[in-house]
Amino acid sequence: SSEARSSSNIHSEIEESQAHTSSDVHPEIEEHQVNDSDIFEDCNIISSDRGNFDRQNKSYSSAWVNGVSVRSNFTQTILDHEKSQQHMNASLSYNNWLQGNTIDTLLQSEINSKITFWRDVLHRIINVIITLASCNLSLRGHDSNSGNFMAILRLLSNYDATLKELLLKPKGEINYLSPTIQNEIISLLGTTVRNNIISEIKKAPFLTIILDTTQDLSKIDQLSVVFRYISVTENDDNVPKEIKICESFLGFIAVTDCSAAGLKTDILNLTKEYGIDLTKCRGQGYDGANVMSGVYGGLQTLIKEHAPNADYVHCAAHALNLVLNDAARHVREVSTFFDNLEKIYTFFGNSIKRWAMLSDDPSEKYLITLKKVCPTRWSSRNDALLAVKKNFLLIMKTLYQLNLISNKKDEREECKNIINILESYDFLVLVTFFSSLFEIINPISKALQHENNDLQKSSILLSNLLNRLCQLRNQISFNSLLNESKDLAKEWGVTTVFKNSRRKITKRFFDELSQDERISDPESYFKVNVYYCCLDILISQTKERFQSLCDLSSMFEILQPEKLLSSSNEEIFIASGKLSVKYSKDISVNLCDQLKALKTCLKSEIQKIYSIKELIELLLVKFNSLASSFPEVITACFLFLTLPVTTATAERSFSKLKLIKNYLRTSMGQERLSDLSLLSIEVETLEKLKSSSAINDLINQFAEKKARRMNI
Repeated sequence: SSEARSSSNIHSEIEESQAHTSSDVHPEIEEHQVNDSDIFEDCNIISSDRGNFDRQNKSYSSAWVNGVSVRSNFTQTILDHEKSQQHMNASLSYNNWLQGNTIDTLLQSEINSKITFWRDVLHRIINVIITLASCNLSLRGHDSNSGNFMAILRLLSNYDATLKELLLKPKGEINYLSPTIQNEIISLLGTTVRNNIISEIKKAPFLTIILDTTQDLSKIDQLSVVFRYISVTENDDNVPKEIKICESFLGFIAVTDCSAAGLKTDILNLTKEYGIDLTKCRGQGYDGANVMSGVYGGLQTLIKEHAPNADYVHCAAHALNLVLNDAARHVREVSTFFDNLEKIYTFFGNSIKRWAMLSDDPSEKYLITLKKVCPTRWSSRNDALLAVKKNFLLIMKTLYQLNLISNKKDEREECKNIINILESYDFLVLVTFFSSLFEIINPISKALQHENNDLQKSSILLSNLLNRLCQLRNQISFNSLLNESKDLAKEWGVTTVFKNSRRKITKRFFDELSQDERISDPESYFKVNVYYCCLDILISQTKERFQSLCDLSSMFEILQPEKLLSSSNEEIFIASGKLSVKYSKDISVNLCDQLKALKTCLKSEIQKIYSIKELIELLLVKFNSLASSFPEVITACFLFLTLPVTTATAERSFSKLKLIKNYLRTSMGQERLSDLSLLSIEVETLEKLKSSSAINDLINQFAEKKARRMNI
């Protein structure tokens, strides 16, 4: 009948229904387009790729890998294959692949995790080394397991999981804590800081060399190298926002040849190594040693062979100290006075018992510790005098006690000697005199040592000093000194009578006048031979020693705002002509016209400022749009501000040298010493390295420096 169907058609419909049902239940079954067969997608992809491994297994079947075309009992065939180990392995691997959990991905994830861990470790190690170096502390002790470096890491590990995991690693595994790694990081930090400074020096239009030497505890002569230059900080729009005078330390050089030629070779090698153009040098700042300042064979003359306009400036702070040395050396009473201050310090300092009696007296307040008089230290005389003056009554009380209770004859005699010195009116007047002198000189000495100081400010300070000294040289000032001394003598219980020592009488010849006779009155003798004589030496030496500095400053006087406004066009022409002749390679004759124009168009603004630094800030920062109209003025200002005043920055580096290379660290290598000193001195530049981006750059450099067993 028409409803009857052949068995073959029924069979075909059943298998078609089975195939449709299997595809719905198992969507991973796909029809193979080539041979019209069915395959499992996961088995096809995974097992075919793992064929070499799976084919060794006896249960391996390639049917569902290559495709199944048999339709009889199709559902059961699927179920049997799904239960096979081959299918389960393939499905698991296929699902892992879909989720990204492949062997490559897992390995890369593990590698990334290790990289993150070791970068975090190095980040912490670098910060610890930066902290220790900036505080002048040693990293290691007698062995590598002791010392500040490991102590800080152990402390931080109590609060930091990364460091705790690092320190728990078995001995022999990588930990980046060895002395070699420490030295590599110190070298890398030093190089980075130095390169930052060098890049700023190269940007500057001019530079100045500042040098000084000292001997360290290893008996090595260390040359401190400092460069002075002008740094211009710009905002995001490349417009200057700050003008800064910089004196940057570049490191120590171990000097083997202390002659001028040897020092010149060291400087030339350094500038060549760092790519610094020595022809941009416009100033040299040294002390007054002949090997440095010699006109014919000194270092300043040899440097001028490469930089003819590199003017030598004697360190103003050194020169001021030499002025005081001359006064102390050439006036006998003054020399004896400072010897007595030293004698007081030595008497108490050489005995623990005497020092304890002075400092532990419960009835008196020990205000200032006694200080040693050191001729080469700029403020030592002031410090020693101030300590004795503040503790005078306590010192006298202690001396009287020692004189009564001491069983040693020599000690009692020395006590009596010092008591007689302190109770003399001559000593008291000199205390008053030099206290007033140091109140004038000491602030000027400290001001000269500031790195932001310039020749204009220094000239004004020294001119004021000279005027103050001249004002003291008269009878009124001397009488004022005596009145102040009498008030102090009353407070201290000292008689106000000058010592009347026996004078040597010389035979007077027939042509000598009466005023040639020696002064017999003690007060007049003190006034003429001590007070006036000391002031005369101070005045004459101040004029002589600072003449070259004042002459160099006066050449740029026309740039001073007050002088510029008060000068006529003719005076501007003459002054600018001197500058354009001396610095012909830097300043053109257009300086004159630009100064006249500047005086006219910005007169109201110039009236508000007082220094050359303020003038260049006015042109570059406040009125930046006008900067291109006054290039010669800006160049002249840059040149002036670059010229040195003192070598105080080099002197300060010696203080760091003594802290870093102390008696426990005398075997330190030269490169490590120089790098640690740089990290300790250039703290401002070092602080910039503490940012995450800077640390990451350092870690990248550390990883690239040489092959590592661990990828970071």
